[in-house]
Amino acid sequence: MAAGLGLLLLGIRGLSSSLSRLTGTLWQERLLFLARSPLRAVAAGVAFTALTQSSSVTTILLLGMVESRLLDLSRAAAIAIGANIGTTLTAHWMAAGMSQGFLLVLTAGGILFLLFSPTRSAGRILSSLAAVLWGLEALQKSLVPLARSAAFQVSLGFLQQNPFYGVAGGFLLTTLVLSSTVTIGILQSLRAARLLTLSQALPVLYGDNIGTTTDALLASLATGPRGRQLALFHFAFNALATLLFLPLSSWLGTAVAFLTSSPKAQIAWAHTLFNLVGGAVLLPFRHLLLGAIARLIRTKEE
Repeated sequence: MAAGLGLLLLGIRGLSSSLSRLTGTLWQERLLFLARSPLRAVAAGVAFTALTQSSSVTTILLLGMVESRLLDLSRAAAIAIGANIGTTLTAHWMAAGMSQGFLLVLTAGGILFLLFSPTRSAGRILSSLAAVLWGLEALQKSLVPLARSAAFQVSLGFLQQNPFYGVAGGFLLTTLVLSSTVTIGILQSLRAARLLTLSQALPVLYGDNIGTTTDALLASLATGPRGRQLALFHFAFNALATLLFLPLSSWLGTAVAFLTSSPKAQIAWAHTLFNLVGGAVLLPFRHLLLGAIARLIRTKEE
């Protein structure tokens, strides 16, 4: 289990780092160009995060752009909402059943990295992808014996008693590994091994989405008040989306069960619908939330 989790974490970090290096400053300029309206800003956040495979990369980049006044808070908030949606695409390809091909992917990545200098970036990306796929397979196989564990059965009982325990667990786990993608991968493995029901997994998924804002909150400590306002907005937005969805969990479970029968894909679709619907509902109210946060964290101009 530890080896699978380590491979998954290493692969996600390597994939995010390699893709971020490819985007470079050119994408910062395109991000500014695309974010001319709220909906286009959301779309820009989706696209940029899909390319970097990390909402954390996007939000930390936004902190710097907001603090340097390249971007106003309203547009940055819309891009952050798009980043929430864009990061869910990773869960879909992790659910696509590609794990059996990890050795082929690893071999191709190694060849591209070692033999041809111009293709080293592609080699890094493929090698990181192979680590993700290999880690998911190892994690899924190692989780099966947990079904016989008394401690795990007690944990399931807590999840059934109160969904807020699941939210807290998802938040803490994502905060510890600083990656919601890793914790979503763990959830998918638990579902594939039939160790969690969908109703038990959904609150943990909500907590994952709150926990993914932790790294931006930590990064904002090194910025000025505008950066801290954006980081707090991201945290508050995901927390509000969780409060919105907790009473709707049965609806979400029915919707994803209708979309797919695959346990892994159900988690991926739940992640997407959570962020898509939450973004659509709360996007028009971002100014109110930013206003409330501005009263808590004041800039020098205020």
